[in-house]
Amino acid sequence: MRRWSFHYLLLVLTCLFVNCGGDQVVHHDHDHDEGNGHHHHHHEPPHGGVPIVLGDEEYHLEFLIDNEKGIMMMYVMDAHMENFVRIASPEIVMKVTVGDKSADLKFIPQASNTTGESVGDTSLFIAEDEIIKELKEFEALIPEINIKTSTYSEVKFPFPEGNEPDEH
Repeated sequence: MRRWSFHYLLLVLTCLFVNCGGDQVVHHDHDHDEGNGHHHHHHEPPHGGVPIVLGDEEYHLEFLIDNEKGIMMMYVMDAHMENFVRIASPEIVMKVTVGDKSADLKFIPQASNTTGESVGDTSLFIAEDEIIKELKEFEALIPEINIKTSTYSEVKFPFPEGNEPDEH
């Protein structure tokens, strides 16, 4: 019974993800209000991290934290969090604030032989700092991030809540 339940769950999740693609107006996990131009999505980050929306949902970031190792990973993703988006940034800075303490984390681009990504053409950035070992809940600010031809400034969000719109 347990094996059947797992396969059924996998099938349902696959159907949900397939239904998110294309130019359809009706999606099972979306609230589209075509009348007033509002367009709210809720997508699950592929690594189980914290989703951050950029702009009017043009792109997403996904953050994962490993407190034990003192590292935080940031993936650059497309609008539906289905595909990785490679960017050329030499580093991305994020200010974290806990109470009256703050620190700047520097996310460094990562190469991957598996995906063929290289520094200067990657979707994965990693910050490594002792302060990350203590981070559980914090306020974050990315002063600027450039993706393709778009620049996003003053991206603020609470961690681990993120800024993904609520499902309706």
